[in-house]
Amino acid sequence: GDRRSASAAAMSKVARAYVPRAFPSLASGVNRAIAETLFDDADAVASLDGRDVTHTAPAQLGHPCAQVIGAGKRCVHGHAQAYLYAPLREDGTSAADGDAGVAWRAEHATCWLSCPALARAVDALEREGGIHAIASEIAGGDIERALERVHEDTPRLRNFLVGDVVAAAVRMDAKTDFIVNKSGLIGVSLESLPQTKTWKKIKCLHAQLADALVRGRSKNPVGA
Repeated sequence: GDRRSASAAAMSKVARAYVPRAFPSLASGVNRAIAETLFDDADAVASLDGRDVTHTAPAQLGHPCAQVIGAGKRCVHGHAQAYLYAPLREDGTSAADGDAGVAWRAEHATCWLSCPALARAVDALEREGGIHAIASEIAGGDIERALERVHEDTPRLRNFLVGDVVAAAVRMDAKTDFIVNKSGLIGVSLESLPQTKTWKKIKCLHAQLADALVRGRSKNPVGA
């Protein structure tokens, strides 16, 4: 039945191998310098621990999730209100120039809203027309331009997370390359971004809030 199918899908998600397996080490000066351009508080994102992954995230999301690699802002109870997701998952092998190699499937989501209370509140806001209301307020102004920068930063974030070697390999596959390098949050195309309607740039308030909770209020003024 539906319940069995949902359970199987959840277990399949757990079994997948995601890239990267963990947030890049901030002990590297290069990594830290890049991270500080992408996050308001990279150390807080890197604070994800074993209990977050094995207990808190599954309880919040309703299933185990090996894709979680970073923690967003924490509530008064110490739980992450959103998570940073690995942008790629291993998808078997592919042959290139006669050599077998790992193939990757790109994931559109970079951050995921996990706090059930916040998710319910955003659900209600969207049902009441929140996306279009916010779009009307920000259209043509500085906040809309800042939102465009959020989308433009997303490929930088994905490439930082997977590292140079994997990033170079990703560019060899057109579909994966498009998601990783040519789309912003929630699949918004960067090529057509200037012509995209404001509400379509927002697209999902859950994603905007999750991005702000993970990367920081200054990185996403719509989510903030």
